[in-house]
Amino acid sequence: IDLGKVCHHLWEDYKIEVTANGANELQFFRVSIHFYDSYEDIDRFINGIIEVIAKYDDVHKKED
Repeated sequence: IDLGKVCHHLWEDYKIEVTANGANELQFFRVSIHFYDSYEDIDRFINGIIEVIAKYDDVHKKED
């Protein structure tokens, strides 16, 4: 999965802003969850990721 493209679609479709990072050949989202974020906000983020991956073909990396 191209996390940068997932981040783009999350913002465009859901106005959810996250950052994609990588370290030691691993990719991950950097999500800042503060004490004022609710469980509903976290569920919205997770559901947004699931929907973006299912909806957009451009987030899937092509094998060489």
